[in-house]
Amino acid sequence: MRAFTLSLILLAPGLAHAAWLPASADLAAYSEGVVALGTQRLEDAEATFRRLLEGSPDCGMCRQGLGVAQLRQGRVEEAVVTLQAATVAAPDQPEVWSSLSAAAFAAQDLPRAREAALRAVAVDPGSIDGQAALQQVLLRTGDLELAQVSLDRARQDLPDPVVACFEVQLSQERGKAVAADRLEACRRAGTPDLVAGALSRANESSDQVGALAARLGMDPVVLVAQALDREQAGDLRQASALLDRVLAGWPQRADARAMRARLRRAQGDRAGAEADLEALLMSGSWVDVHRSGATSGILRQSDAVRLQNTVAEGAAALVELHLDAGDLPGAQTRWAAISGLPAHPALFAIGARLALKQGDPALAWSRVNEGMERFPNDSALLSVAGGLAASDPAGLGPERRAALAASPHWRDHLNLAAVLRKEGDVAGCTTQAGRALAGAAPEEADAVALLLHGCAVDGRDRQGADAALARLRDVGQLRPGARYNHALLHLNAQDSAAAARVLGRLPEELAAVSKADDPVLRAVLALGLRVAAAQADWGRGEALSRLPAAPLDDRLWFVGAMLDAGLVRAAADLLPADCDSLDPPFSGRCAVLKARSGAL
Repeated sequence: MRAFTLSLILLAPGLAHAAWLPASADLAAYSEGVVALGTQRLEDAEATFRRLLEGSPDCGMCRQGLGVAQLRQGRVEEAVVTLQAATVAAPDQPEVWSSLSAAAFAAQDLPRAREAALRAVAVDPGSIDGQAALQQVLLRTGDLELAQVSLDRARQDLPDPVVACFEVQLSQERGKAVAADRLEACRRAGTPDLVAGALSRANESSDQVGALAARLGMDPVVLVAQALDREQAGDLRQASALLDRVLAGWPQRADARAMRARLRRAQGDRAGAEADLEALLMSGSWVDVHRSGATSGILRQSDAVRLQNTVAEGAAALVELHLDAGDLPGAQTRWAAISGLPAHPALFAIGARLALKQGDPALAWSRVNEGMERFPNDSALLSVAGGLAASDPAGLGPERRAALAASPHWRDHLNLAAVLRKEGDVAGCTTQAGRALAGAAPEEADAVALLLHGCAVDGRDRQGADAALARLRDVGQLRPGARYNHALLHLNAQDSAAAARVLGRLPEELAAVSKADDPVLRAVLALGLRVAAAQADWGRGEALSRLPAAPLDDRLWFVGAMLDAGLVRAAADLLPADCDSLDPPFSGRCAVLKARSGAL
């Protein structure tokens, strides 16, 4: 997404009927609650609405006010529950539905946000807040077609400046230029939050975070949300710049610190990532306290547990930085320093990786198993178990094996396929590798196709091997041994053309970089000679025969093939000058071939 559109929150719902109003008709007290919301005395507002609900438990207006107060304080999940109850109390009020949509959006429950926004528009097509909430969730989920349909319908019910703001956002999502007159029209909409969100998108910047964010002291919340959107769009530099602004003003925010470390690492800035992760270990808070006393978190409720989890994940990432750089002593030092942190799946996972790097698979399995006993449903730990099993299958029990087979993650199926291949279960390997290939991202597909190819070759499945090879960008991605085995399958099946395609220029390439006594090179050269003979490519076969690494047995065989083809002179030139200097039985074979070349 190009930017984050701030959720719209209503201050003063309309007055409709008695079920919507407080039963006591205490509108003065309700007004006090609204004023408290507007002046950021959020605790006072919450207390007022709670008192009203004690006397009028069915008051939809009061329940909505309470939900808005909770949302403004960053207690998103509570706000969703409260506003959901408000829709039950007053289902014919568009305000409650649009407010519920805003709260669900903040909680990242996009299906509920969409449903609530659609209800708000159905109840009142002229509701600016309902239409804005609907546009927000449609743009966030990339449903641009329905956003256009909704916008077209809104033209009939909404003022043109409001429609212009919707046009600005939709055009920007489509990557189209925004007409200057529509930008100017949007500025006259009279809805500060909608205008700020639209212009923020149009300007491709985070300078305008919205009047509502400024009023609520939620600037860091919006900036981090914008950074998330920029990261998802692949703009890591802009996302990092946004987080720089957050941490310059709110250095204690653990969420922004952890995210910037991740972005720095992705951009190759290991030193910057390490500095952020070290600072993260010293973080004292996850949330900020606004001058009103209200707390705000990033898109979901923030608390001490969230902070603890973030610190643990950052500590694991710090060890991983050293492991990925090949700095085992540094990783061990980091691990020792964080050993006192509370148990967390990320710590068990990185501890297992460290143990494996130290050459202690038993300790690695011990850490994985302990972690999975404490966190039995943790997908990251299961993936570590799969990776560990690929190098040390002995520790993978039936329970973990079944969990890998049922996992929704493609890499778990890839790891299980590697285990099954080592165990000789070719059919199981092929099945699991096929599942992995179905879920792998394009940039990861080659690794899966390579394993799938290995499974097929092991099972003498020529068609399966060809299909796996077709998924690779280049046959050169196959290891020499895999290409040899694949080509040999085709040659044994009398398909020399397919064998030649798979083998390609591998004999020459290997001869240029390998030692003459390399057994793989010698085997590949032997196969190359047979493929050349089968293809009647005598010139290439002759060139391969003259390579120092070409096995004498296969050179003599190739000479015999040339003689059978009537190429007497060329065959004679390939024979050693003195057959008697060769060890038996090669000396005898050489003499026979010389005699044939002379007789013919």
